[in-house]
Amino acid sequence: MATVKELAEHLDLSTVRINDLFNENVLQKSGKRSGIDINENRVRYIRHLRSLARGKKLESGDLQEERTRLTKVQADKAELELEELEKVLIAAEDVESVWSDYISNIRSKLLSLPSKLGHLVQATESYAEAEQILKEAMYEVLEELSEDAGNRAT
Repeated sequence: MATVKELAEHLDLSTVRINDLFNENVLQKSGKRSGIDINENRVRYIRHLRSLARGKKLESGDLQEERTRLTKVQADKAELELEELEKVLIAAEDVESVWSDYISNIRSKLLSLPSKLGHLVQATESYAEAEQILKEAMYEVLEELSEDAGNRAT
């Protein structure tokens, strides 16, 4: 019988990895006061490595693990569908569509500012007056966009 440290040295692994392998049921402790059979665990570890190389696990609970995984995925899917029905969750396509429309609206309002304000700014007699006209127009656009966003949210 050996210790975790001795088994780790024998398999050229860290003690942390050995403990992980115990938790994954790849390696097993014998029933005698946490003693460890090095030979048995070496064979178990080699089988584990072979199964990984083949892309399969040799653990006895494979079918049960897959069923558990499937059940979890199904439960997660049902939860997401319920959240969508309760309007807690929004479909990505819906968000993309709304934001695309909103960004398009912002773009058109901003692009219209020069033609809307050019003649007004040119007629000003001072920089401060031109700046005020531009500020008022920007705040007007922002207010419109804010109201538009509020209307879309409801």
